[in-house]
Amino acid sequence: MTTISANIFASKEYALLSWLAERQTDTRDGPVVPFSQNDLVQELQCSPVTINKWMKSLCDSGCLTPYKKRGKYRITNAGQAVIAAMQEIDKIVGGNENGK
Repeated sequence: MTTISANIFASKEYALLSWLAERQTDTRDGPVVPFSQNDLVQELQCSPVTINKWMKSLCDSGCLTPYKKRGKYRITNAGQAVIAAMQEIDKIVGGNENGK
């Protein structure tokens, strides 16, 4: 079972976004998240309703967009910016402002 961890300032949706970003695969069109919602249910041991809610929220916020093939996604520029901002917060909260 895979777990998603988040700091106290991050939502479960952000934790999922970050987890997805770490698992992107390179394609000729750029990086793609190779997990369908059904794959995520199996991988993360969450209910289909929960995964659907998180993915819908990420898509509605503009952080994630469906890719050409059904069941694949791309992290948008906005999503990348959210990840970068949250990583900075993680450094501060963890007492690691200098990135060490």
